[in-house]
Amino acid sequence: MPASPSSSPRDARVDLLRGLSLLSIYVDHIPQNVLADITLHNFGFSDAAELFVLLAGFSATHAYNSVFERYGLRVGLKRVFLRCLHIYGVQVVLLIGTFLLVGLWEQAYGTRSIIMGPMLRDGWQGALRGVSLRALPAYLDILPLYILLLAVFPLVRFGLARSVAGTVVASFLLYGLANALHWNLPNVVDPADAAHWYFNPFAWQVLFVIGCVLAIAARRGLPVVTAPPRALVALCWVYAVGCFLVLDAWKLWPAPLPGDFYPTSPLLGIFGNEPKSYVSPWRLADVMAQVYIVLTSPRMAAVARWRVLRPVLACGRNSLPVFALGCVLALVGRLIFRTAEVTVTVQVIVNAVGLGALLALGLILDARKASRVPRPHGEMTPDAVRPAE
Repeated sequence: MPASPSSSPRDARVDLLRGLSLLSIYVDHIPQNVLADITLHNFGFSDAAELFVLLAGFSATHAYNSVFERYGLRVGLKRVFLRCLHIYGVQVVLLIGTFLLVGLWEQAYGTRSIIMGPMLRDGWQGALRGVSLRALPAYLDILPLYILLLAVFPLVRFGLARSVAGTVVASFLLYGLANALHWNLPNVVDPADAAHWYFNPFAWQVLFVIGCVLAIAARRGLPVVTAPPRALVALCWVYAVGCFLVLDAWKLWPAPLPGDFYPTSPLLGIFGNEPKSYVSPWRLADVMAQVYIVLTSPRMAAVARWRVLRPVLACGRNSLPVFALGCVLALVGRLIFRTAEVTVTVQVIVNAVGLGALLALGLILDARKASRVPRPHGEMTPDAVRPAE
């Protein structure tokens, strides 16, 4: 992994995909949301979550690889640790905010929470389970996965620096064993219900590692990224389009062509596992094909520079705060949809306010970064390094 400056340019296509995934996650986190009919999960077997995690590996390599190279192991580990601590703090704030908002909503409207209910009824013990990451309620379970994957990034980087092929093989071996042996971590939202992490870290790590490898290939300028083989690009297109046709999200043709193939076929949930929790090979291949098509396309590089897409790119460049705000706004949207009639007006307000706020936040944070005055002389000190992730 050759040395590269921390100020190396970001790939706008990555920011565009991350921004789209964040907006899709917001929409998909609100059941009955009409816009969910056009989000990423309608275009293939995979969805915004797989895209987000794969690109997290790409961005982590972009952000922290040069820190390790320029300042050494100690500073690199410190930066990764502080970032994990930062993300954990956001998770705790989101959890506490969710507790308060759901509790107040229950008192005001007489509703009864299904997702947070078991933790709310357990009081401080339920809160402690959440803070200790032993309980990951739905919609608040992707940041803990991110924390865990980022925490092992130094180990992944160590392996990739010595053997890319060996590290990838080890990652896929762990992925296969997790599927075959049903390895997962416990999720004690309700002590009476034995559950596990919805985003199984032993399986989802393969997406993160693939993202790291793509970042290395891009930094090295390898032909597989800079001058992709036409046959490989064509194969990716065939598979991605095939997934779209088989999924038939909008029921464009009669059964049984797509019909129940995706939901019920045992092939799509290898070893009978839940396809998303264990990232079925079909979902994995789909997100890999989509990302490869975009990240090797000069046309997509030009599209990512369109002025109209600048707010989406800004969201991708500021993924953590945008994701956190999206979680809060999606919770409010779910509560509104549950207690009010889901009319066209309500749909428009929830989506316009939510998506508008996320896009605005991305632009505001971008403007704040641009207003910072760089040091006029000398190189930044190690403790001043703040990688953009």
